[in-house]
Order: sequence, then structure tokens, then C-alpha cells
Amino acid sequence: MRNGDFFKKSATQTQQPYVVKNLVLSNRLVLWGSYPGEGKSLLGEALLYHVAYHAPYLGMEVSPGNVMFIDSENRWDVLKWRCNRIKAGLEMDGFKKEGEIDFQHYSGFLLDNKATWEPIVREIKVLRPSLILFDHLAMFHTLDEDKAKGMTSVAKQIEELMDIGNCSVLVMHHFNKLDKGTFLQRLRGSVSIYAKCDCACEVRTISRNEGKLEKVGLIFQPRKDITPVPIRVKIEEGEDWIKLKHDGTYHPIEDVRMDNIYHDIYHVFLKFKGEKSVNDVRDTLEGYASDREIRDSLRGLETKNLLSKRMANNGRYMYQVKQTICPWCTCANNEKL
Repeated sequence: MRNGDFFKKSATQTQQPYVVKNLVLSNRLVLWGSYPGEGKSLLGEALLYHVAYHAPYLGMEVSPGNVMFIDSENRWDVLKWRCNRIKAGLEMDGFKKEGEIDFQHYSGFLLDNKATWEPIVREIKVLRPSLILFDHLAMFHTLDEDKAKGMTSVAKQIEELMDIGNCSVLVMHHFNKLDKGTFLQRLRGSVSIYAKCDCACEVRTISRNEGKLEKVGLIFQPRKDITPVPIRVKIEEGEDWIKLKHDGTYHPIEDVRMDNIYHDIYHVFLKFKGEKSVNDVRDTLEGYASDREIRDSLRGLETKNLLSKRMANNGRYMYQVKQTICPWCTCANNEKL
């Protein structure tokens, strides 16, 4: 489905060294990973619109261009509703469309089946997008994701598409069912795709409001060059619009379970003021975390200079919060998670 009368015009600007500065370089492969429902699709859809509208993305400079969205995950009516709200938010801020947005929804396209390539290749050659988004990877191939050979083949096929369009590709990928471990340990299947990436990020929910995403984190994974600090993203929305705002930085723990425990323990100190021992924290969390996890978290919060520690007369260590703003979600005092 075409967005606008594309056949009457085409982008002619000289290609820039980046699509989004520090996030998506030109002609490079980028991967975002998360569990379902963490905000990955929303951030990706907004990125496409920011490129087409030449609007800074989370504080990062953007080079304008045409974009292509190949989606298999979201219902068309939900996708259209959400994208219209992103568009409205940009236009509220005075931005105008400078590039075309081409949606390919449930197209039947498979990276490992060249018989399905012709319509997509034709679109790419005409559109000449600076960025293509795949949401999500597992729906665009039939190979075994646990086998390095299969995923290496998928990566090569993505690179072939990039060569055809002289463009960048952003791939959405899901985590497995493990709730602990590093980004690579939680990434589903072989890491062959990750190995081919110029940049990889985890998208993680930080807070929700009445079940709706309120803040998410974009966490850059370490690379050989300098790795940018994680970005906290605030989601602002009205009835007919939605905006993503850069909301500062935070320092997540690599293990997502421990990150959640650090966060929840810190909120124990924010909600119930005063000094607390390990036992106090354990009683408040009601078995949510093990003794070892609680002790490790308290030591970690102390190391991050978020808690102070002293030894009481009874020989127990007592901890007290050092600042009233949570560095994860910026909640203060006794605000709820």
C-alpha cells in the first residue's frame, strides 16, 4: 500500500553518512531485541516517521529520506491507528513530510525464498529507501533460528537487499523465554545476525501507567567502538496523537531480572522512608527476590551511590536512600511503579 502519490515524485537528496546519527549509519544492519510488548514496534514505527519527516529522533539528528516498513506482527488496523497518531504528533510540532513511507503488510515475503522477492525488490528499486524495517525477523524466513548456518544465510540475504537498495535495515528480533542473563543469552536463536550488526539495542519497559507503556529504555549493546549510554524514552499521548521524548539517561543492569529487582528495591526506600535492613527489604518484597538477590542488589545500589550504609548497634547493616529520584523511571518519593 502506497502512502501518498509516490509515483509523482521520488527522493533525490545525496545520501548522508547516517540515517539517525549514533544509531543507524547508512548501509548498515541494526538489530533491536526485546520480549513482546516492551515497546519495540512503537519505537521502530516512530523512527521511520521521524526519518520521513526529517525530525530529530530522541535527541539524535536525522537525515531525511524514503522509508519502507515490512510488517508481519501487528494487525493492520492497529498499525494504521498507531502510525496516524505518530504522524499527528510530528505535525503538531511543525514537521512536514519530506520522504515517502511505504507499508508492506503481511506481504508473504520470505528472505530464504527468492520466489517471493520480486514485489519487494521492485518496490525497493523504485522507492530507494534509506531505511527498511522488518518487524519481526522470525516471520520472514523458514530456517531454524537455533542453527548458525541458517541465521548466517538470513543475514546474507538481508545484506543482499541492502545492496539492491543501497540502504540500511533495522531488524526487530524477539528474546527467548529466559528472564535472566545477558542480551546475547536472551536473544532467540543463533547470534549470527547479531554478529553482522553495526549496532544492536535492547528495548526494555521501565514503567507503565494503567497498563499502558509510559517509559521505555533503549539500551545500546557494547561494540568495538564507543557505545552510547542508554536512553530513557517518555511516551506522551493524547486521544489522536503520540510523541516519544528523550527523557535523560539511566544505567540498567545487564540481567533484566536483576535490573527489575534493583528498581523495585529502590522504590521500597522511596515509598517507606528511613533506614532499612536486609530483613526489612525482604519482608516488604514478600518473597519476590531471594536473599542473595536482595543482598547483591543492596550492594549494587550502594556501589552506584544510590544508597548509603552504616553498621547499627546490633551489628546489622542499615541502608538509606541518598537521592529521592529513581534513576530508572524518574519517579520520586512514594510514587507507584
